[in-house]
Amino acid sequence: MELKSYPILRLVLFFIPGILLFKYTSINLNSLLTLSIGAILIFGFGFFFHKKAFQTIGIYLFVICLGWFSSFQAKRVIAKFPSTTEGYLVRINSATETKPKSFKVLGEVYRLKNDSVWQAINNEVLLYFTNEGEKPIYGDFFLINGAPREIEGPKNPFEFDYKSFQSNRGIESHHFLRKDDYQKVGHQPKYKILQWAYDFSELASQELKSRLEDKANLSVAEAMILGTKDELDHTTRDAYATAGAIHILAVSGLHVGILMMMLNVIFGFLKNRKRTMWLYGFITISLLWVYALFTGMSPSVTRATLMFTLFQLGSLMLRDKNSINVLAGSAFILLLIKPFWLFEVGFQLSYLAIFGIIYLFPYLNKLYEPKNWFLSNLYQITIVSVSAQLFTFPLSIYYFHQFPSYFLLTNPIVTIFSMGVLFLGIPFLLFSWLPLVSDVIFAFLKTTLIALNKSIFFIASLPHSKLGGFSISVYEVIALYFFLFMTILFFLRKRPRYLYAGLTVLIGLSVSNVQKDLQQKNQKEVAFHFIPRSSGFSLIDSKSAVFLTDSATKANPRAYDFHLKNYYDNKGIKSFEIKAPRADKGMLEFTLEGKKYLWIQKYVRGKIKDTFDYVWVSNNALYNLEKQFGHYPKQLILDDTNSKYRISSIQTQADSMSIPFISLYQTGGIIYPL
Repeated sequence: MELKSYPILRLVLFFIPGILLFKYTSINLNSLLTLSIGAILIFGFGFFFHKKAFQTIGIYLFVICLGWFSSFQAKRVIAKFPSTTEGYLVRINSATETKPKSFKVLGEVYRLKNDSVWQAINNEVLLYFTNEGEKPIYGDFFLINGAPREIEGPKNPFEFDYKSFQSNRGIESHHFLRKDDYQKVGHQPKYKILQWAYDFSELASQELKSRLEDKANLSVAEAMILGTKDELDHTTRDAYATAGAIHILAVSGLHVGILMMMLNVIFGFLKNRKRTMWLYGFITISLLWVYALFTGMSPSVTRATLMFTLFQLGSLMLRDKNSINVLAGSAFILLLIKPFWLFEVGFQLSYLAIFGIIYLFPYLNKLYEPKNWFLSNLYQITIVSVSAQLFTFPLSIYYFHQFPSYFLLTNPIVTIFSMGVLFLGIPFLLFSWLPLVSDVIFAFLKTTLIALNKSIFFIASLPHSKLGGFSISVYEVIALYFFLFMTILFFLRKRPRYLYAGLTVLIGLSVSNVQKDLQQKNQKEVAFHFIPRSSGFSLIDSKSAVFLTDSATKANPRAYDFHLKNYYDNKGIKSFEIKAPRADKGMLEFTLEGKKYLWIQKYVRGKIKDTFDYVWVSNNALYNLEKQFGHYPKQLILDDTNSKYRISSIQTQADSMSIPFISLYQTGGIIYPL
């Protein structure tokens, strides 16, 4: 693969550093303007004196600046809520997602009230309406009291950074609303076509619910066809993640690609003639966008539809079939419009998977050509899966800390059944008004869903179906991709230097992992975790852990997944226990490495006479340090089960007595080496 053959790919490879410069450095606007002028002058010098090297440097330096400017513009348009905001006017700008206790929507803010004066603002905010009230729908206007809160960053080591995730989407704030916090003042959809799409999606959802009684079948059907996950439970989601099929539960590139295949089967005859080639393009692109509207125009489906639209246009215009240039062109346009999509996991995995298929599939397809029709198709599906998996597995391990052992078994099944669900689901919804026709299609759809779910649950139940506990750094991801490319180049070009380079990096990775493993075997620490409205801390000894918490948190698997898993993976934990001990008289005492710990779970009568190094307090158990302690602790820690008033009161007392004080709500989780 020679980069000079892919000029648009080179533009993307220089545009991306510009986005990264904006994200991770403090370069100001004036510096970038100076650099841009310098790039133009360098190009001009090369152009007038016929120096191609200077022209190339000038172009790529300018592209880097363009990446920075596009990121600057994307952030500049987002206004901030003043701290004195009294209320605001907002219009619902998304489909409604039903949560266990609330309705989640995206709101577009038009006006805010600040110091009794209404003023214009351009912002978006995540809103959570209590489900005790009326369900908000797209186009509703609400007058909301108070101000939204800035989305907070992660409060535990290695926890998922939800703040950055939403910030990359242009959302900085959220607001949790009780019934008395808002008033509906009107309804006027911003785009009628989106209202039609959401209404049609709601009707389709009701049709599926009326026909599919099994919750697993219903949840998978809604996720795959409509792009909604309201019905998905933890068991189904976990089974699909374990089997390596979680990607099919979010309408994205796979679904749009399958739809493209279906359209190609129906209208493919048009692209073989010059006179009807553009008609084929118009029909397929139009129907792709109809489907995107139908699924609610979520970021993932919008991104995938844009990608396939640009890819389709590029294929029609560039008859040399340079697919990598076409793919790079679509990425360049998308990042120019939405530069922070670069940091979306879906964007990264989608483009890497398609790049892998485009680049590697033709070579693998030549290695073996089965004569049997069934074996030929099965082999092609398998090597498509291998090509995509090879180019995404380093990032998958980095983000998800696990790898599906049976992906070669899962992906052909998933691909075939996904095609079946979409090929049958969409016609079923379109013809649901025809009794006999819809009944026949539904029978096949239901059978396909049952077969898909049974296959996924069977694969997930196989021994060692999921290799978990991985935790790698960004540098290790880069090293893995370097090793991957060097290995591929060695097999394609038969040049030993590629193999030597790859093996050198692999040896370096191995040495680094041996050092990390030795460190983990000798580690001992206690970690006090921040868990909203709950308590919990971990005792780490080598590669084992004990998590002590309350009974409600112990019974909630999502608490471990969200607050602990990444931390345990980073520490190389291979076995752990979750315990909810009953404390004698409301207190739990233990000693580690010569230091004494006390967990006060409920109000204690009388004074605590012993001296403790660390005292952990839950459930407003402290109210007066002088009355409740005979000897003050060396460190006082309050978790989120304590009220804000009580935390403030205890902090004031602790400060006056020079007792080191920590509120986990303010500081986040704390780790102490032993």
